[in-house]
Amino acid sequence: MHDLSYTYQNSGKRLRKLCALNEILKDVYKFENEEVKPTKSIGTCWIDHKLCAMKLFIDKRGLYLSHIQNVIADTMKKNDKPKLEGISIRFSATKMCHVPMYVDILEPARQLSLTTQKTEEINIIKQVQAVDRTLKKYKIMLAKVDEDPAAAASSLPTVKHVLSVIEEGPDKSSL
Repeated sequence: MHDLSYTYQNSGKRLRKLCALNEILKDVYKFENEEVKPTKSIGTCWIDHKLCAMKLFIDKRGLYLSHIQNVIADTMKKNDKPKLEGISIRFSATKMCHVPMYVDILEPARQLSLTTQKTEEINIIKQVQAVDRTLKKYKIMLAKVDEDPAAAASSLPTVKHVLSVIEEGPDKSSL
């Protein structure tokens, strides 16, 4: 995620071309998020930053891969080509299939993290309740894994959504 964000962070030209490609493809693909520029996956609220970057990547993966492949084909800079090819390989379908699962697994921890950051006064009872809610969510996930390990991942909301988008076909999805 960091490499993808960095690719567009330091190049206004690449970002403009990515936005132009987004304008062309937004009628073809169903994007859920209006944002185009990959968000950085590091920061002080690391769980929230990671999840925001992963969710945007899931939504715009096809756009990013198409654009990076176009840049690889058009680039005159010999130093950029291997780096971009590496990013393209890392973001291929087989390398990034775990991202939706990570989103679902980290979401309860994100909610807990954001709950503890929002409070101006520390209320220990509310903090314990938030930890308890998070623990219950993880116990439900664990029970699904114990019940049927093969089907556990496909029952997660983001994974289920990605699988349904894939089943719709390449002409209707951003994946």
